[in-house]
Amino acid sequence: MYGIAAQIIGINIDPFIYFKETNMLMGILYVNGLLISHQATIGMSFMCIRLTDISGNPTSAGEVIVRYFAQIFLSSILGIGYFMIGWTKKKQALHDKIATTLVVNK
Repeated sequence: MYGIAAQIIGINIDPFIYFKETNMLMGILYVNGLLISHQATIGMSFMCIRLTDISGNPTSAGEVIVRYFAQIFLSSILGIGYFMIGWTKKKQALHDKIATTLVVNK
C-alpha cells in the first residue's frame, strides 16, 4: 500500500529498482541473443525445437525482436495468443503469426 502512495507523490522507495531494470535488459539480451545466433534458447535446445522464419530459414534479428515484444504484450492479455496453437495449421501462436516465425523440431 505504501508503494502506491510513494509512486503517486514521486518517491522511489525501492532501492533495487535499477537491478530490476538490469535484469529485464539481461533477459532481453539472453533470449534475443540466443534466438538470433543459435535459433534456440537453452530450454528450446533441451526440447529439440528451434525458431525459423515461415519458410524454414534462420530468423533475422528484426523477426526475433518483433516476436519477443509481441509475446510480452500478448502474454499480458490472459495468454490468449497461445490458444491459437491448437487450431492453426502450422501450430503458431499469435506472436509467431505477427513476426512470421515458426517453432519446429530440430
